[in-house]
Amino acid sequence: MNNINVNLYSYGYSLNFLKLNIPHINLISLIKEHEYLNPEGFELPIDSFFKTIKELKNFLQIFKDKYKLSICFDNILNINEDLLICLISENINQVRIRMPQTGKTIYGGNKHLYQNFDEQFNDFINQLNKFKSFCLSHNMKFCIENHQDLHSEDLLKIINVLGSDFIGINWDIGNSIACCERPDEFYQNCKDFIFNIHLKDYHIVKKHSYIKLVRARFGEGFLKECNPSKYVNLNVSKSLELGSQISRKCFIFNDLYWISNGKKNKQMKTFCDFIEDVACLNDYKSDYENNLSHNNIVRNEKYDFELSYKKVKEYI
Repeated sequence: MNNINVNLYSYGYSLNFLKLNIPHINLISLIKEHEYLNPEGFELPIDSFFKTIKELKNFLQIFKDKYKLSICFDNILNINEDLLICLISENINQVRIRMPQTGKTIYGGNKHLYQNFDEQFNDFINQLNKFKSFCLSHNMKFCIENHQDLHSEDLLKIINVLGSDFIGINWDIGNSIACCERPDEFYQNCKDFIFNIHLKDYHIVKKHSYIKLVRARFGEGFLKECNPSKYVNLNVSKSLELGSQISRKCFIFNDLYWISNGKKNKQMKTFCDFIEDVACLNDYKSDYENNLSHNNIVRNEKYDFELSYKKVKEYI
């Protein structure tokens, strides 16, 4: 058994995270279909799948003895102490969270498109602080993802306010690009606080006014230029996650993008030079954006994940 988890966000279309009017596949069946890959475990957002603690407990009973289960919350407002106690009782003492977005969801590090990013950021810290005492007393850690809105300096600021004994980092390698940082830069800034890694690749498509981050099989996007073995072999929990079927746009050629992220001209030039080196010539689109049939998208999500998983294992 290797130490790579299956991240179920890779099946965002099949599990209907996009909230479309489509049939979606069964969660338990999907997990069982991956047995032949012999993964260490699975990472999944429990507030997207389970309406009650009883449903969650029944699920945990099915898989807890066979797999390591890494738990995410899509929305911190869905967390309560009863849920956390349920997880602790199953020896799960680390959960991934992300900063919620109010109103229209904005991806791609485009803080200049928010009307009140600083206010939302401070509200997020206040929400986290409500759980600090509980988590410290139960040896539980919240790991915040750089979910296409928070770069390394944002995350370090939160850790400085709330403490590294409570807050860690869930580093999504692909999301580093959305937050205007090269993977090596993010890692060097945050390496002491990273507890979980999402192994995610993107095709980077350069447009006139933005770059587009398009779902890619692992090792076939920008990471093929970045020696991903050094990330795959880090001694922390890791899951393979393919990107969303909806490509992300990062308006890095707009000065407001950099001003809102608090970056300097030198950082901007270094990042843009990196983009020039790794951007692809093809104008890629995801299967969903190419209007493939429902059955073909579902089939390809599984096929692309299997190929990506085998590619990751080549680096181990």
